Amino acid sequence: ATNRNRIKRLMRESYRLQKTSLQVRLKELQKCLSIFIIYTGNTLPEYENIYAKMGKILSRLEKLVSQ
Repeated sequence: ATNRNRIKRLMRESYRLQKTSLQVRLKELQKCLSIFIIYTGNTLPEYENIYAKMGKILSRLEKLVSQ
């Protein structure tokens, strides 16, 4: 349970730090978006790895929203 909670905390923090560009874009387009992200790995990831992957996910979502 501690590993699971740590992963959730790391994911929340990386999302919090990178969400602004997506939120601004959604506001410009007057759209709403609900997302959820599931971690399926068996090992405890490093924060740098989660931060990088979250950045990729959010930029892809921003591109998809803009289409």
